[in-house]
Amino acid sequence: IDDNSETQWLYSKIADYAKIANKEMWNFDIWGYQDSLQYTNYYGDGGGHYDWHLDLGPGLSNRKLSVVLQLSDPNDYVGGDLEMNVGGSILKVPREKGLICFFPSFLLHRVTPLSSGTRTSLVTWLCGANLR
Repeated sequence: IDDNSETQWLYSKIADYAKIANKEMWNFDIWGYQDSLQYTNYYGDGGGHYDWHLDLGPGLSNRKLSVVLQLSDPNDYVGGDLEMNVGGSILKVPREKGLICFFPSFLLHRVTPLSSGTRTSLVTWLCGANLR
């Protein structure tokens, strides 16, 4: 979803919340978006999932803060949990429509396989100078 006159309000709202979360939790040096918002569907009929990964890598080392906005009602799908590996402990993010989750882009995370239904979310990243 590109940033344009029709969607700018959404980019602005997410950035406002990100600024608050960043100030209270990490205080990363962030200058804004580099990528468009990503509208994501995971489908249960194919075991839709995203295995353990980081939101960093070659050409992506300026991502500082990852954002996942839950759009689906949690009763609309089975499985599909957003999980984070925090020092070897697995943290499951609450399943709530409208919940927005911010976390450092270097944190290992995944979406577990769906067995039925559809999980929909918006995903994006806020960026700054490359991590060193």
